[in-house]
Amino acid sequence: MTENPIAGRVATWALLGTSPLLADRPTAQWEGGVYASNLSEWQREALKQIYKIKTLPRDWDNEGGLPPNEAVVNTAISLLCALPFEDLPIPFVVPTSSGGLQFEWSIGQRVVELGIRLDCSLEYL
Repeated sequence: MTENPIAGRVATWALLGTSPLLADRPTAQWEGGVYASNLSEWQREALKQIYKIKTLPRDWDNEGGLPPNEAVVNTAISLLCALPFEDLPIPFVVPTSSGGLQFEWSIGQRVVELGIRLDCSLEYL
């Protein structure tokens, strides 16, 4: 059985709590990572949404909403980079009031939702 090189990197990032994804060209710091230029359009657009959400202040929803922490953001990035689909629509990425993130893909009348909880566990609908 051949090991998937991306899965190996994602596992490493999960263990180290890092995600070297956004450099457009290799540097010594990010050598061996997945670069934005290697990602599909939907992955790049989803990453942009994640990084905007990451900057939300505490109480962003005026009801005590927590912004996602680094672990949630890194899990989301690792998950996006591990998905082997190049032709998915751009997901709608939304924060949850508990500090998680949710991805929503709509294809025709079908909707797939994938959530990352504050403890970095995943849930889907």
